[in-house]
Amino acid sequence: MRLRNKVALITGGYGGMGRASARLFAKEGATVFIAGRSQERGDTLAAEINEAGGNAHFVELDVIRQDQWDAAVLRAKEKAGALHVLMNIVGSNALVRFPNVDIDEWNKIFEINVTGTLRGIQTCAPLIR
Repeated sequence: MRLRNKVALITGGYGGMGRASARLFAKEGATVFIAGRSQERGDTLAAEINEAGGNAHFVELDVIRQDQWDAAVLRAKEKAGALHVLMNIVGSNALVRFPNVDIDEWNKIFEINVTGTLRGIQTCAPLIR
């Protein structure tokens, strides 16, 4: 159990790579916080991990909203006492076609994939030990 007593926050935690990471981290002993926008999908995965003997929780998180980053990190700290790992897996793979890209769609993708990742790093870095 290489991650015993560690706490991980995984954005996009119920998608393909996030799901696999959450399962593996829990199997290795970590307390896992599955972060995303879908309560149903997050709760389903957390229940699956918990039933298999792991320790998982869902936290609502839209990565473009700083208030939700703050709340997710606070919940992890309150429930588990610390934060050791941030996995920024969430990302938009919306298709855009050049050169006729809708600038609002472009900005939304950038906000999720780049700025959202930065928000996570800035919010979590002071707590990770």
